[in-house]
Amino acid sequence: MDDSAIEQAVRTLSWIKTAQIVGAFLVAIGVVTEFVAEFFARPLEHRIEAARQTEVGQAREAAAEATKRAEEAAKHEYRPLEPRLRAKVLANLSTVGTLLRTEDVTVQVTYETWASSGTRQFAAELADLMRDAGISVTGAMTATVYLVNTPYPVEWGYNAAQEPLIGTLQLALRPALKAGNREQAKRAAFQPGQARIHFGGQAVFDQDGSIEVE
Repeated sequence: MDDSAIEQAVRTLSWIKTAQIVGAFLVAIGVVTEFVAEFFARPLEHRIEAARQTEVGQAREAAAEATKRAEEAAKHEYRPLEPRLRAKVLANLSTVGTLLRTEDVTVQVTYETWASSGTRQFAAELADLMRDAGISVTGAMTATVYLVNTPYPVEWGYNAAQEPLIGTLQLALRPALKAGNREQAKRAAFQPGQARIHFGGQAVFDQDGSIEVE
């Protein structure tokens, strides 16, 4: 190999060495850059993930709250009595209707001003059902009974001497108007021949249209 070829080879090798050094330097810069980027990016990623988890949690809470509100509204939504249940209550009322007519008792059906739409509709259905059984009924209508004292879900008003008769009416209506978990009030100071079923709470409907009042 002549001198010129050797010189060319030396220059080429020098360029290769230089390129290797530059490449190694660039690799080092890349590693350092990646390390620095990861160092600064990690807290940001954690912050973004925490914010995302917070948003997910808030969305789940909002969805759960919306579901709860929907379920709460649904249980107060009016459902008419199923035909079979209506027929059963009507049959129960047939004998009671005869007794009430004999005693010349008129039953008033009322509800408080704060009664829900479902409660009002049930009260109207109950009044119509008793009329179908031949019972003298007034209402359903608004009546402010609990202006100061604590309201009861349902209050039965009657004359003390006619309590057994009203008890029979309660039993006849029980398949549709359940006693529920709270005590039902009694007011035995009415005049003879007067009776009242007053709704002071909100109706909670079962699938068959029967209710408990809370």
